[in-house]
Amino acid sequence: MIVRKIFLSWRPSPGSKRYIVGRLYRKANKTITFKYYPENVEEAKKVGFISYTEFPDINTLYTDGVLEIFARRLTRNERNDRSNMLEFWSAEGKGYDAFDMLAMTQGWLTTDNFEFLADFYPKRHFQFVTDLAYTRSLELPRGTIAEGDKLQFKFDRKNEVDCKAIRVFKDELFIGFIKQKHCNFFHHLKRSWTTNLQVKAVDQNGVIRQVFITVGDM
Repeated sequence: MIVRKIFLSWRPSPGSKRYIVGRLYRKANKTITFKYYPENVEEAKKVGFISYTEFPDINTLYTDGVLEIFARRLTRNERNDRSNMLEFWSAEGKGYDAFDMLAMTQGWLTTDNFEFLADFYPKRHFQFVTDLAYTRSLELPRGTIAEGDKLQFKFDRKNEVDCKAIRVFKDELFIGFIKQKHCNFFHHLKRSWTTNLQVKAVDQNGVIRQVFITVGDM
């Protein structure tokens, strides 16, 4: 078990603002609960949010079958590409259960705009993969960033939108933000600790649309 909290994020389309609409929580007895954040849900509804199908009531604390329902988003064991998918997301670690894998892979599906963003804590020999926010808006030229590039980060404490914002750079070039909730990892670092950032993959055509990075003890 590596994760206790996963936040449910939704946005109307790629590149749009994310809304943290709910939270999954794993108790000490391994019971999984799910609840919405009603105020965030109401804001998200203004741009098209519809409650997760199996959890329609935004005021209910759900306790039954939570993990079983959300775990349907994970690649099935019989899929030939399962091992490649887990390797990409650094989710093949021994002892990872379905809740951990949901956190590591973000529960991505091509059929909706939900993401499952974990509250990760630093520890030795742990790493996770995330994609940067705001990169699409920068319209960085193709080839600006490449797989294997070493990156740097800076706390953006004066950010008026998010006081926990983390800026990511390739040398002096700003390439995006660590996205919501994944930025908590950096705030959990002790003062004497550091962490490594490296480009995992780049999605680009004429410009760079998305950058996946590995964060942690590499």
